[in-house]
Formats: sequence, structure tokens, C-alpha cells
Amino acid sequence: MRAIEVAVNGQLRWRAGIANACILAPMLGASIAEDAPADLRVSGMCDLDHERAAHVHWCETLALAEGDVVAFRFTDSENVTPPEEIVPTDSPEYVQEQRAFAERMRDFAPDRTAAIRKRPGLTLECRLNGDKAAVATWVGGEEHILCSLSWVKQRPDRCNVFFRSFGDKYKPQESPPTEWLRASLALHDVLDVHIAA
Repeated sequence: MRAIEVAVNGQLRWRAGIANACILAPMLGASIAEDAPADLRVSGMCDLDHERAAHVHWCETLALAEGDVVAFRFTDSENVTPPEEIVPTDSPEYVQEQRAFAERMRDFAPDRTAAIRKRPGLTLECRLNGDKAAVATWVGGEEHILCSLSWVKQRPDRCNVFFRSFGDKYKPQESPPTEWLRASLALHDVLDVHIAA
């Protein structure tokens, strides 16, 4: 089965894959106002019986430090890491969570003040199969940098990579988003992301 290996500082943490997977979507993000320089999430979705689906989580949030290197390898393996959680989209817990989210959004009042820029010099350096591919940093009023991978069952031999930075749409100082890298991994390709100051 298709899987995405996720290693942190050379140590394999997860080989994210599951039978009947329809989406695999690890994500590494940085926010200029957060205490941790960046964080990592590893999740996806799988098909269930009777045309049902479930969210799958291997890692809800892992805080990363400056100097950390996260490697994503697109692979094929029957030896995958069992997920920490599988949540069917029709489960009472998930339905209640979505209902609570909708209620919060009804009363949502955006914070329009400028973010405290705790790490203005932070960069995410990206290498594809060892070759320098992109170096993302904050542009203008941007507050977030996101590196996301996306594998879908309809295109099983490729895994898309999107690497961009962007601001908060509710703030007047928002800058247009910056696209640093858009790529497609073939089987056994490796994407490394280095968190640098």
C-alpha cells in the first residue's frame, strides 16, 4: 500500500498508511506568533464499508524546534504504523464536534491586531531528493508558512507538495500569499524541510 514515511532528525516516527486509504496528508506549519517555531501533523482519510469514510490521525500535533529536519518519503509498504485514532465521519463524536465548530463560527469575531512577530527571521528550507528546492520566509505581513503533502487514491503513483506562506485574511496588513514550491513526488522521492533561524 502507498505510505508516507515521516522522519524527524533522522529518526523514523511514522510510516503513515492504512488499508483503503483515500487521502494521506502530512503537514508542517510555522506561525510567526506561536511559541514553537513550527509543528507537524500527520493525518489522512480512509474508506469504510457502505460508502462511509473516516478521518485517520497518526500525529495530532508535534512541536518542532529550530534546527530540526523533517523528511517525508513517498513509498510503498505493507509495514505501516497503526494510526493513533480513526474517527468515522458519521460517528456521534465527530457529528457533535462539527456542530460545536459551526456554533463557534457563528459567534466568531476575528482579531484584527497585528501578530507579535516572535520569529521574524525564521525560514523553512526545502530540499527535494537532496537538491535545494525552496527557502520560505515571511513576506510583508505574512504570518504563516505551510508545507503540505497530499496523496489521493485516484492518483496513486504521485504525491503532491504545496509550500506557501500567507497572512491572516481578517487583518488589514495581509499580504497576498506567496507560493514557494509546487511539486509532485514519485515513489521513493524524499522531501526534507529544515527549520532554520
